[in-house]
Amino acid sequence: MNEMIPLRDLYYVSQVTKGKILNNFIRDNLEGKITEYQKIVDSAMNTVSRFTLYNDKQAKYVKTGLAFGKVQSGKTTYFLCTAACAIDNGFNLVIFLSGVTTNLLVQNKKRLQKAFRLSRRDVWFYDTSNIKNSVIGTIEDMKDVFMTLENENANGGVMISVLKEDDHLQKVVKIVEEFSDKRILVIDDEGDQFTPNTQVNKDKESSIFKLVKDITNTSEKISLLSVTATPQANVFIDKFNHLAPEFVELVEPGMGYCGLETFHSNNEYISFVTGNKKHYEEELRKALIYYMFTVYETEFHNKEKYRNNKNWMLIHNSHLKSVHVKDYKELSKILDTDLKEVNNFYEFKILDIIAEKIIDYIKEYFLEFGIEDKFGFKCSEFLKSFNKVLSCFYNAELEINNISIINSDEQLEYDDFQKSKCGILIGGNMLGRGITIQDLTVSFITRDRRDGRGNIDTILQRARWFGYREKIINLIKIFTTEGIQKEFNSIYHHDTSLYDEIKYCIDNNVDLRESKLQVKISDKLDLTRKNVILKGSLTRSTSSNFIQQRKFVYLSDYTIHSTINFKINDFLKKHKYENTVKDIPIYDVDSKEFYRIVKDYINHPEINIINERLYESLINLLNSATRIKLIVMKDLYDNSKGYTLSRDNIRSNQIIYTGNVLSGASPSGDYSGDLYHFSDFDHVQIHFTKVKDIKGMELYEGQKILFLAINNTKVNPQSFIQRI
Repeated sequence: MNEMIPLRDLYYVSQVTKGKILNNFIRDNLEGKITEYQKIVDSAMNTVSRFTLYNDKQAKYVKTGLAFGKVQSGKTTYFLCTAACAIDNGFNLVIFLSGVTTNLLVQNKKRLQKAFRLSRRDVWFYDTSNIKNSVIGTIEDMKDVFMTLENENANGGVMISVLKEDDHLQKVVKIVEEFSDKRILVIDDEGDQFTPNTQVNKDKESSIFKLVKDITNTSEKISLLSVTATPQANVFIDKFNHLAPEFVELVEPGMGYCGLETFHSNNEYISFVTGNKKHYEEELRKALIYYMFTVYETEFHNKEKYRNNKNWMLIHNSHLKSVHVKDYKELSKILDTDLKEVNNFYEFKILDIIAEKIIDYIKEYFLEFGIEDKFGFKCSEFLKSFNKVLSCFYNAELEINNISIINSDEQLEYDDFQKSKCGILIGGNMLGRGITIQDLTVSFITRDRRDGRGNIDTILQRARWFGYREKIINLIKIFTTEGIQKEFNSIYHHDTSLYDEIKYCIDNNVDLRESKLQVKISDKLDLTRKNVILKGSLTRSTSSNFIQQRKFVYLSDYTIHSTINFKINDFLKKHKYENTVKDIPIYDVDSKEFYRIVKDYINHPEINIINERLYESLINLLNSATRIKLIVMKDLYDNSKGYTLSRDNIRSNQIIYTGNVLSGASPSGDYSGDLYHFSDFDHVQIHFTKVKDIKGMELYEGQKILFLAINNTKVNPQSFIQRI
């Protein structure tokens, strides 16, 4: 960590250290709370080191950086850790840009004060709401703070929480103008929202973009870090745009994170609904009854296991507040009328037509969802405790149900949010960025455009079911339409390709602003809002369908891996090949012979289950022709450094690593990358590669693993988008 890494033009990143502020932050916020917290610390330290470069003659300040994480993966903890590291390493002032509501401003200041409570004598906090009376007075106060720190030779600084709103940002402009001699870091939380220039196609500057630009241009000592899980509006802008990042830090999620790959690479956690008004009541009731099954599991049947967990449900059907009210009334009717009839039957033995009908629904859904196998209790046990389950939806003191609407009319205070163990949230736009729903088990989301189009960043930010859900993963169910699941599946492939492109640029020291960034995209999706991307700067194209192996299972016995390696290597020795660009050999072989070589390996139960789709594609390709091209991209005996893969923690009974082992385009342009260079003909790529974990340790002591990639021109083409 933090070696003197050479960058372009013979500059080196700065050395950073853990000082008092960072150590206090780690002790109070990370140790004993986050298993892999060192990953967060390493990312934070690496980020700070990239903002100041050195050569033999001078220091060079980097103006813009981007932190790219995953939705609900702990980016807030990362950027607070980055702020602590910054103050320990020469930054005097850290400014946080976040949100557009006063409630959020106060919430953020409280969060800062809590996160840095062990450093309250060294760090001073302000927010732009309490600067409103006198910016001059605040500046004088801050001068005293800096003077005190200087006189006492103390390590410390100032933090300011700021709304992304014109009046608030104008105050910050005045402050940074006064302290232009100080080293200042501006951290833009959700940096793809509000900050990008929405007037770019009118050759103008939108107000927030201009103010942030004015702030960071006040002096060369001011740097901007944009933090987001949806960086489309940051990385696909014009390379001369003020916000175009000079470097990217990939903020990896920790153990137990569940996101796009977990929920949307397949349908395991999906229950499909039509989203049709005609079936709305029936489908909502079905989701609610499933939620009640989970409540019985967490609050009664398996209470000890989940005693520290909450259990909440989310309903997101529209941005319209009138629909939120309708949802509330519909839910209340089901709870207060229909389900209470079931309760009356089991409590008072009063059976009517409604109760009988609902009990039939409960029994039907119990079987459909396989609840007995899933949770281990019988339907009769659930029904006997029905009144107890129903009571979890009510606040006995206030005599109201635990259903809350969150929108601009019905904003919940942060401190009052999710106080009860169980409850249901209804909302739209405000149930997106910035809100974390603890232990969200059931989501009912039917919001979609009629034409099926949408922006990737907007849709992805609705996924409040993402997060560290490993402990409750068996409870989770997402009720949504086939169209929405298809959108998320397309976004999964897009997000994976975007991550791989950015990682390639990082690993090969390629300026992201100069990369074409060719990434997968559905024909019905757009990257982001059209008003932040310069017209004519992007182009769409199609490529033959290409599927690559991204996962391998770590087995305690390396024999299964070594056997297939030597089988393929011996098989290839018997065949002639032709060299192509970069001396990559292409073999023409009999399809059936090759299948006999790999058959046992791809049918191995532990190996097949994680790459089932890949191997199905391989078999289809081998069955479609008598001969097939094999391209050996990485030789069994070369000395390549290998690839770093991250641990996939969702399948607890297997050790699985995930990542990309394909090479990108060459800087000279003579090779367009493993994915594209041979895309005009069917083939199987063979990659024998070393694999390292995220700590840099080689697995199997550096012995190689087989990775396959398949190009099949007979299947539907894949759409791409890239810079021109």
